Amino acid sequence: MDEKLIKSFDRLEKIRIRLIKNLEHYSEEQLNYRPYNLKVLKNQWSLIQIVFHLVIWENVSIKYMQHKLIFPDTLETPGFSTFFKISLLKIGLLLRVKYSTPKFLVIPPVHPKFHDVCSTWEQSRAMLKRLIEKTPDDILKKGIFQYPPASILNMQQTLEFMQAHLKHHIRQIKARRKKLQNL
Repeated sequence: MDEKLIKSFDRLEKIRIRLIKNLEHYSEEQLNYRPYNLKVLKNQWSLIQIVFHLVIWENVSIKYMQHKLIFPDTLETPGFSTFFKISLLKIGLLLRVKYSTPKFLVIPPVHPKFHDVCSTWEQSRAMLKRLIEKTPDDILKKGIFQYPPASILNMQQTLEFMQAHLKHHIRQIKARRKKLQNL
């Protein structure tokens, strides 16, 4: 397996583990606290709902890649325009540009249990690792994931996007944690 992919996966995993460690001392009540947003006149997602979103998004992404790998001959190699689009997308996430949640993603339940969400995420991550380990390197360089604003992405680009997506939501989680401290 490609060293660069291993490093990207390991970075992604370290971010996940650090996030869980930062949240595990909160009570279920704190994790499920939903601050009210006066701008849109509705409650924002709770800490655990944000994590749930990350888990579901990652799970759906892995299943999509597994499906694409059934037909490896149909995979295209991402071009320069993909590199350009993914770079813009990552910059947008860094600058906190809001993207709407894709409609196919489930709206988080009102009170998901932290332990259950973390367990599902751990299983999902193990699935991603197996997918990377078992797929030949030449196939991983093909476009196995599609994110509409960025087009088709190879595995390296997908892992980089997953990191950017995770970091984007970690900033959101930090803001929620501050609101909890002010209660």
